[in-house]
Amino acid sequence: DRLKKSQDDVEELTDRCKKAEDKCKRAEDENEELKDRLTKMEDKCKRSEDENEELKDRLKKTEGENEDLKERLRKTGDKLKNAEEENQNLRDELKRAENEVDHFKAKLKNSEDQNEDLKDHLKKTEDRLKNAEEENQNLRDRLRRAEDENEDLRAKLKTSEDENEDLRDHLRKTEDKLKKAQEENEDLRDKLRRAEDENEDLEAKLKKAQDQIE
Repeated sequence: DRLKKSQDDVEELTDRCKKAEDKCKRAEDENEELKDRLTKMEDKCKRSEDENEELKDRLKKTEGENEDLKERLRKTGDKLKNAEEENQNLRDELKRAENEVDHFKAKLKNSEDQNEDLKDHLKKTEDRLKNAEEENQNLRDRLRRAEDENEDLRAKLKTSEDENEDLRDHLRKTEDKLKKAQEENEDLRDKLRRAEDENEDLEAKLKKAQDQIE
């Protein structure tokens, strides 16, 4: 009976030992899987960091472009102001020229002896008027082009601001992904520690079982 009981104990211990070995094997497999997932998470975090650096570079470049656009906008405003001042001067000169024409017309009517001189003077005045009108038209054309360029700059500035907003949104999403990856990484480390503790406990139990057999 004692021999039978010893054999049963040996079989039970053998079975328990086999189960412990199987459990150890599963723990080792799970540890390998956790290591692989941990490696992937670290790679993902590295890609997130690289993407953040790229976004910072693009943001810096966009800010530089914005400064250039602001400077161009300021220069265009200065040109527009100068064009308006020149246009006003031309209007004043045109008014003086028209007054001068009226003066010479009246003088022509009252002074036929000076007719030829007045005709010559009138022709010169009319030429000046024509030149003033042509220059005035040129100024209007330049002003129109300046206004068109100004409108284009405003559109480009809005596009740049929209792109900046998209970059900031992308950056926020990337930071959220990184935070989630870090939290998942911490959870994996906790699971890995628990698996290692369980593995040590199983090894201790296995050693105890082997000692009892011996």
